[in-house]
Amino acid sequence: MTEVFDMELLKNNKPQNYESCLEAVQKSGYNLEYVPKKFMKEELCWIAIRENTMHMFLVKKEFQTEEMVWWVVQQNGNAIKHVKNKDFLTPELYLAAVRQNGNALEHIKKKYHTYELSLEAVKQNKGAYIFVQPKFMKNELCAIAHATTV
Repeated sequence: MTEVFDMELLKNNKPQNYESCLEAVQKSGYNLEYVPKKFMKEELCWIAIRENTMHMFLVKKEFQTEEMVWWVVQQNGNAIKHVKNKDFLTPELYLAAVRQNGNALEHIKKKYHTYELSLEAVKQNKGAYIFVQPKFMKNELCAIAHATTV
């Protein structure tokens, strides 16, 4: 109940200082959504994403740093879908995402899929084969995807 109250308080009553925003985000990372731009700082974004990596969707592009993006993706590969700064979306980041969670392949544009990326995704999670493009379904990848666990 406190979280809802805090969110409503920030939403309906514009905070007058950074400290009130900090307190609200510390109570719930979702409150980041209601922090006015003039009080937004990288510190608040880190607090929110450390609470829940999927709060990355609340972090505005100008506050996403390369360090933040890498940290989030290494914790939760699926969070790659919330990276707004396209400059940070590199083959190395894609690889880190699928190594953390093979299903992250779903959130990577198909034009960036490679055989290696697909193979790593399936090695991490056999179920990720449903996101593999047919042109990459080669012997080794198929063998891993269809192998039974003992």
